[in-house]
Amino acid sequence: MAMFEPKMNPDYSHVNSDNFDLFLSPNVGQLKDIFNKYLDGLDFKTKINLADFGTNDGKNIFSFLKIMIELIRQRSASCEICVTLNDQPTNDFSALVKNAEDFKNGIKDELLTVHTIPGSAYHRCLPDETIDIGTCSLMLHFLSQYVVLENALMFVPGMMVSNEERTQIRGLAAKDLKNFIKSRSTEMKKGAVFFVNIPTEPLNINKMCSSTFYQLYQRNVISKRTLYQV
Repeated sequence: MAMFEPKMNPDYSHVNSDNFDLFLSPNVGQLKDIFNKYLDGLDFKTKINLADFGTNDGKNIFSFLKIMIELIRQRSASCEICVTLNDQPTNDFSALVKNAEDFKNGIKDELLTVHTIPGSAYHRCLPDETIDIGTCSLMLHFLSQYVVLENALMFVPGMMVSNEERTQIRGLAAKDLKNFIKSRSTEMKKGAVFFVNIPTEPLNINKMCSSTFYQLYQRNVISKRTLYQV
């Protein structure tokens, strides 16, 4: 198997984390069909809840949420719609709050509410049977705990890491995924739709990481030399 060696490309940087076209857009058609089938079974007498986990600053998911809200409004103009955005408070949570308010104001829907919930998505975040449609893009690439690598800033399968590091990462990743699924399964309504996006194509991963590490460089967290060594 050829080994993938990621190289930083600072020219490709979505500083606002707007990767909708890269990761979500290709799946929109199928997801609209699935969600429409779910909406067929609703009477729209209760609130419709949309939730995204690992939202970052929100730019990744807003375009998709707008499409889902439009589908609901095609069925009912009077039902309440609640959007819940979750992310780690250690991220730029103030940016998420501001962007969420801008998103809500841009929709211009008096029956739409948008909430932000800080906390790890590897644990329970919402009450039982809350979610009608849930999404999670990219978050599962990040572990719940730090794993310090001796010779790399990130782990990519195929890269030269020690057996001990590989075992630690895989064990923690499996535990995180199990906790994520368990937490979401209690939060979802019966028959609810949940879309988990885990990009694995090397070029897309490289683009995503280019954005992440370029932002770290801009914030002086890592040096320019380190940026080009990633």
